Amino acid sequence: MFVQSQILRTLSRPSSLARLRQLSGDSSFKNRSDLVQAVCEAFQFRDARGVWQTANCRRALSKLSFRGQVNLPEVERLPPRSGHVCTLPSPVPQPVGLPDHVTDVVGLSIDVVTDQAQRLVWNTLLAHEHPRGAKRFIGAQVHYLVNSAHGYLGGVGFSAGCLRLAPREAWMGWSEVERQRHLLRVCGLSRFLIRGRCRNLASHVLGQVLRRVAADFEARYAYRPWVVETFVDPDRSGSCFKAANFTCIGQTSGQARRKGDAPNTPKAIFVYELDPAWRTEMHTHTVGTLPVRAPQAQLQDWVSLEFGGAPLRDRRLSKRLETTATMLNDVLGHGIARHTDHEVAEVRGCYRLLSQGPESQVTCENILAPHRAQTLARMRSQKVVLCIQDGSTLNYDTKLACEGLQVIGSNQTTTKTRGLPLQVTLATTAYGLPLGVLRCSTDTPSRTKPLKPKMQKWLDGYEDMCQAAEDLPADTRVVCVMDREADCFALYDAQRQNGRVEMLVRAKHDRILVSDERLIDKLSAAPLARKVALELQRLTKRKKSSGRPHRTAHLEIRHDRVTMRSKIKGRPPLSLYGVYVNEPNPPEDETPVNWCLLTSMEVNTAEEALTVLNYYVRRWRIEEFFRVLKSGCKVEELSLRTALGLSRAITIYSVIAWRVMLLTLLGRTGPDLPSDVFFTDAEIRFLDRYAKKMRQPPPETLAAATHLISLLGGYLNRSRDGPPGNQTMWLGLDRLTTSVFVMTLMEDDD
Repeated sequence: MFVQSQILRTLSRPSSLARLRQLSGDSSFKNRSDLVQAVCEAFQFRDARGVWQTANCRRALSKLSFRGQVNLPEVERLPPRSGHVCTLPSPVPQPVGLPDHVTDVVGLSIDVVTDQAQRLVWNTLLAHEHPRGAKRFIGAQVHYLVNSAHGYLGGVGFSAGCLRLAPREAWMGWSEVERQRHLLRVCGLSRFLIRGRCRNLASHVLGQVLRRVAADFEARYAYRPWVVETFVDPDRSGSCFKAANFTCIGQTSGQARRKGDAPNTPKAIFVYELDPAWRTEMHTHTVGTLPVRAPQAQLQDWVSLEFGGAPLRDRRLSKRLETTATMLNDVLGHGIARHTDHEVAEVRGCYRLLSQGPESQVTCENILAPHRAQTLARMRSQKVVLCIQDGSTLNYDTKLACEGLQVIGSNQTTTKTRGLPLQVTLATTAYGLPLGVLRCSTDTPSRTKPLKPKMQKWLDGYEDMCQAAEDLPADTRVVCVMDREADCFALYDAQRQNGRVEMLVRAKHDRILVSDERLIDKLSAAPLARKVALELQRLTKRKKSSGRPHRTAHLEIRHDRVTMRSKIKGRPPLSLYGVYVNEPNPPEDETPVNWCLLTSMEVNTAEEALTVLNYYVRRWRIEEFFRVLKSGCKVEELSLRTALGLSRAITIYSVIAWRVMLLTLLGRTGPDLPSDVFFTDAEIRFLDRYAKKMRQPPPETLAAATHLISLLGGYLNRSRDGPPGNQTMWLGLDRLTTSVFVMTLMEDDD
């Protein structure tokens, strides 16, 4: 497979420079063109057609000469080429008699621009009628003219893709090396012009062009592009691109292309997969996660990424949301007024944001919207995404002045406990690395819905996952993982009707099957598929649990297909796959593992059954999430006047809790990442000083930085200690904030 030649990188190597200096010192070369040809032959710089890449080689040599790394023969300086393109002396005539619908267009054809006459027509159309005009494009390019018996109806142009584009790199999930090798496989839809008003003409032309552009590129340049990218201005809906199955993956930053230029307007980024199997061809690996923010970014950049641009109706409210999130993150588990660098006006502004009235656009959905979009962007780089859904309750019974709280329980004396129900959907990789919070709801479903509120909340969460999955690539498998409380026939029936999101639930009810057998009896009688050893997490004692120590369980796995009787009138029986996991010889005084897992995923082999078990084990991540939210962020200690204000603060804290979990796990799974993807320059300076005091490696990598954070949080670092957990990490982050504040004060005094 042809990959992009990296001429400058190749020539910059020490061995290449030595050879290049020998060639440049040869006096037999009369001019620079002869030297360029010799360099191409010496290093075999050819394109996909086998043609020498003299133009790219000349540019690379010029850069090396500018750096002083090589001496080149003098070249005659020619005046710079104009950026203008050749056009016809007059505009292209407007189409005559254009019908209202594309099906009535006579003689519609889409022709590749090959000769000078067609090129002049194409340039003239774009120069006079396209908002961006006509220009000289760079790299490989293919242009089309849309012609008909009515006249020219438009023009389409493809050229090289952007050199760097953060949302695209996140969506593609390729490494820096892979980007350099395969960037030529991304082409840009640089111009798209449709003249006149004709229904469905734009989407029809776009669809026809996309079907042939890969072949036309191959005919001209001997390689096929994989992906097409294009940009849509904010005042445009991009409906024709959506109709042609383009996917919106984010928006540009709006930064100026060159230093000193005015900033650009942020545009939506749309991509289209010309080759659905391009990931396989590139042999790209599954991305564990993406950096929370770009290296060398500023303090609030991660907050801007996860909260910036929230649709709160007013830009000032959106900026206030970022400030509030920053302050809550800096005083993790404490009141906002404890912020070491706070101003009274800033604190009051945060409380005003959380105390907005019910008619305000500051809703939990709008607060979470930017983070949800970033979560979906991270999900696009995955082969498998686990959407773990679970619920919990937040006790605010001591907050007597808080209005709008709900009854979350009662005791034997009918004394009612007030608080808020919490339902969360946490997206993770197949290995349990958290990608973000898709949903955070504190509302009780209306009784007008078909199911009881206790079950309706699970159905609402599943339907929300189905809606989110519409924005993901077709080859991304989404699995909804839930515990025993979600064992409901209505959920299984919803999955049967939707089908996009798979379902994995631990069964609570021993149902009667169509064959009159019991569910557990049928699965336990299935042949033994496999024996596995599974580490069980420690379970602390709670009201409904007797606790459990950390131990290794030796399990037996069986699987079979089961057909359940319908619980909904008029609906047929439903078939699922069952995986039965039991522990035949548990330790004394320990409750044996006895799980019955029901899933819509096909389970026909022992490996597939083991995969289902591994997916269910990752459900524990959401239990850790609730612990960080309650014990680390201490959301149950919030003091606000209304339940709505509490809900807003809980939504912000849910993103902060995700970040704490990600930092804890990413230090283990991505240790070679640079530390500045998570920490600011000031934090790294402090950690560097702390590392010298503790005689630890400097915080150059994320693993070294998180290790220092754990030491701040009380991690003893003994030989038999396991890796630091979430509690150690949030304590360390809290102390880091105070320490950095003191350090900056001392630096200012100096």
